[in-house]
Amino acid sequence: MSYPEDPCIYQSLLYLCKYADWGRASQSVGIRTARSKDRGCPARLTVIQNNGCLVVGPRCHNMKHNHFCSVMEYCLDPAVRRLSVNERADVVRMIKYGTPMSGIMQMVENEYGKYMTQKDVHNIRARYADTAVPAANWEQFAEVVSHGGRFRCTNSADGRIECVSFSLDEQVRLFTKYPEVICLDATYNVNRSRYCLLQFVITDGLGHGRAVMYSLMRSESAQMYGLAMDNLRSIMGCVNRIKTFVVDMHYAQMQALRSAFRSAKILLCHFHMTRAIRRKTKNRIIWGLVGRIMRTTSRVVFSHLCNRLRQKFPGFFIYFQRIWLSHVDKWAMCQTSGVISLGNLTNNRVESAHRWLKRDLFVGDTVFQCCKRIWLSARQTLVHYKCAVAASRIKRPTVPFNCDIAGLIPHLTRYAAEKLLREWRTRTRMDIRNGGGRWVIVAELLGAREMRNTVDTRFRRCSCMFNRLYSLPCRHLILVYIRRGISLKRLIDRSRWLESLQNGTEPPKIVYHAATTTARQSCPEIILLKRLREMKGTLSAQTYEFTY
Repeated sequence: MSYPEDPCIYQSLLYLCKYADWGRASQSVGIRTARSKDRGCPARLTVIQNNGCLVVGPRCHNMKHNHFCSVMEYCLDPAVRRLSVNERADVVRMIKYGTPMSGIMQMVENEYGKYMTQKDVHNIRARYADTAVPAANWEQFAEVVSHGGRFRCTNSADGRIECVSFSLDEQVRLFTKYPEVICLDATYNVNRSRYCLLQFVITDGLGHGRAVMYSLMRSESAQMYGLAMDNLRSIMGCVNRIKTFVVDMHYAQMQALRSAFRSAKILLCHFHMTRAIRRKTKNRIIWGLVGRIMRTTSRVVFSHLCNRLRQKFPGFFIYFQRIWLSHVDKWAMCQTSGVISLGNLTNNRVESAHRWLKRDLFVGDTVFQCCKRIWLSARQTLVHYKCAVAASRIKRPTVPFNCDIAGLIPHLTRYAAEKLLREWRTRTRMDIRNGGGRWVIVAELLGAREMRNTVDTRFRRCSCMFNRLYSLPCRHLILVYIRRGISLKRLIDRSRWLESLQNGTEPPKIVYHAATTTARQSCPEIILLKRLREMKGTLSAQTYEFTY
């Protein structure tokens, strides 16, 4: 404070105790803007400057704290014990020479007057541990991978590992067959150097998520993601057939994808979006409105729900508009109806792959040891995939004997056949309008209203949601082919869901069910177990030959 009429200039500083209790849980409800851990300590001190002298103001101090006080709380504060660049370089040099932890902590206290904890020394040691890995080890690992896969490693100018990517030959073949939709996500706690693991997962013909490439990155920055995308191009070769990437809300990830794959679409994971909103607010009415906004396929209903959310919850709508409505073309189903996703509206397939892979990893391993564990786990996973393909061929869906699409089901995989049967059973009263040329309009009666879909007979496409999401023939396209007398096999001659694409064999025989039909052919469980036992005997830990 200053008083111009007084020749003496007074300035005061108020010091408050901001002790934070980080063990106390937050009690806030509703929209949570910040996690306040302040204990509300009443201790304060006012210092007044009078003609260059610092004086404690009278009746302006209270030194009674409501918590335990010690000088080590100040010495162990992260802002006080943080090392500079030169000090950190000295510590790293001592770590490389093998100095014990107690000696490092004593040196920092004597030389720099700072207190390091054991966790600080452990973090620095783990961060710079992989710089000491001999290059011969990586060359040996690259040689092992070259016999059954592909390997790429990028180093920085100072010799540190930036990004390591590798993939098996069988995984490259899987990507070549099913490259349309890729789900990717990163996870932590897989090595002691804090390198994050990035997995690229595709959806195969059985509807299962299969990892096709692994990348260990130093951090989740746009530069590291760019290196991983470059390795994807280098390992997989032709990536022009990639249509969609499914990611979570990570700006560095989306920036790298936009720069590397300009023609591909980006979809945001609905699960991560819902989890972020539920962490932001506890209001269940907001949860329901946001869920309806995400799932609606009508733009009119979408605008109506957004206006309703803005009127009832204006505070939350500011956050929703700033974070999510700016990327509405990546998550709203009314905006992404023309984007192929194969049903991947979430990244749950990647999360499942993370969960299974982490069973074989150890957080105390180095990056080199982590790569070897991932490599061995990927080889074992492909053996289980071979058994899953055989099991899916034996257990086929049951088709009614008089079904119109009975001749189409045997040529599809089990997952695609079940999807197509469910789609065909949901048909209602349909009629063809203007069905003479290439473009055919199919009118379908849904309740009290009539819905029209446009069918392109040349490219075998339809404007309905099912055909655009799964790349499968919908009920409207099948109806047009049946009315025109065209064989339904033409609908799937180049489809990714063909059963013969799994292992190059003929499609299995169809299984019927009818009261007066004797053409029922089913495989008992004994045959299934026998075939799986034979496959497990021929596919040992050293045999990984696949027929595609």
